[in-house]
Amino acid sequence: MTPVASRNVANILIFVGLLPILLWLFLLALSLLHPEGLLPWVSAGIIMFGVPLGMLSVFIALPMMLLARNRAATNPTVWTRLHRLPFFFGTATFVVAVIAGIWLVSNNLRGGAARQESMKTVAAFEVPLPSEADRDQFLSVLRAAAEPDGMHVDAESDADLESGAKASPHFIMTMNAAVWRGSNDHEAVASAMDQFDHLGQVWLMFSRGEDPAMATRFRERAMHDIMLQWPGTLSLPIMPTGAIPLHRDLIRTPTGYVVNPSEAHKYDLVATKTPPH
Repeated sequence: MTPVASRNVANILIFVGLLPILLWLFLLALSLLHPEGLLPWVSAGIIMFGVPLGMLSVFIALPMMLLARNRAATNPTVWTRLHRLPFFFGTATFVVAVIAGIWLVSNNLRGGAARQESMKTVAAFEVPLPSEADRDQFLSVLRAAAEPDGMHVDAESDADLESGAKASPHFIMTMNAAVWRGSNDHEAVASAMDQFDHLGQVWLMFSRGEDPAMATRFRERAMHDIMLQWPGTLSLPIMPTGAIPLHRDLIRTPTGYVVNPSEAHKYDLVATKTPPH
């Protein structure tokens, strides 16, 4: 192969090798500039695929760039400044990708703590919903409370619930619903579900939310109407981690549930006397 042909092949391979990382940078820019046009998991997928696409480019383009640099140094008459542009373009592309990666990591570290805080459960209740009519009315109450702040309620259909129950007895439910903020289900503000060990007793859990004031307004509206229609609603204890204890580890009291003292060690709690029934 002549020096000119070798030069052209090396430059072509540099551009070919850069395609994966250029594709990732393009999709990343698209997800940042037009987040409303992509579903949340699509944007997350774009970020996640940055590593494999970047490594693919490194394995293909980087050896060619090093080869081109060495040959340009030994044969400057063939490798003019114009023909060295692919090397400089590749270097600039990798620098931009590294900067983007560092920014994403630092941003996710900061945002991750904020997201964990916003997802923390701040209030939880058990609502007695023994009949289908109760459950339908309950969802109507949630929707009415969510609408003023532009939120919406999604609930699994009976067919979906039956399908889950067929998979395992532990998946038996009469309700599995969530209150979402944003047209693309950006954030779950509350969830409502029962399980095989407390069927008909739906656990309604409220998150702190990215906008705590809005989440509080929604919670107060919802609980005002829920307590009026289902006065048997009881509060559920929230552990330091934000989790709700297992139903079998709870004791019912006139005002709400508490953790059974004999099971307090599971939740890093100090055991106390069993409250009166």
